[in-house]
Amino acid sequence: MNSLPQENISRKFDDSAVPAGTVPTYDHKQRHLILSVDDEPRLLQTREKLLQFAGYEVLSAANGEKALEIFAAHPVDLVLLDFRMPGMDGGIVAQQMKRRKPLVPVVMVSANQVPKETLSCVDGFIVKGQRPDVLLAQIKPLLASGRRAVQKIDSTYAEIGLRMSGTPTAQHSDAEKR
Repeated sequence: MNSLPQENISRKFDDSAVPAGTVPTYDHKQRHLILSVDDEPRLLQTREKLLQFAGYEVLSAANGEKALEIFAAHPVDLVLLDFRMPGMDGGIVAQQMKRRKPLVPVVMVSANQVPKETLSCVDGFIVKGQRPDVLLAQIKPLLASGRRAVQKIDSTYAEIGLRMSGTPTAQHSDAEKR
């Protein structure tokens, strides 16, 4: 499992001893980072391996408290969250995550029925034990929509930044010419 503290997580690869052109490279900003949360170690490991095989980077947590720590410390793109966990249940964890980063999709994973209030604060629901293709099919559009939302916010902030810095936008320039 990859539930290491932040300082132990590295996405770098030492390629100094490998001839140029033979190292597979990727832009880690294009790979999605998924936080997988479950108190059942075998399910957590299986989900982590599936997601890595599908090309995602994965961080794992075995409880709600650890999940919130990882969520706050890393640029998570999506959360797969078990509902029934000892201590803090998935509903409480989902609410706290949505308060911190409302644009990050949270998908509840449970073999049990989940209260309607909990489902209202998450972006999806998957029955625990679902086939891998069902899990991957559900998270793919959520990851795409999350990235578009962040890009839209970034462009909005850039536009506001231009206005705040005193640089006129095209609209303001036309008005000043009149």
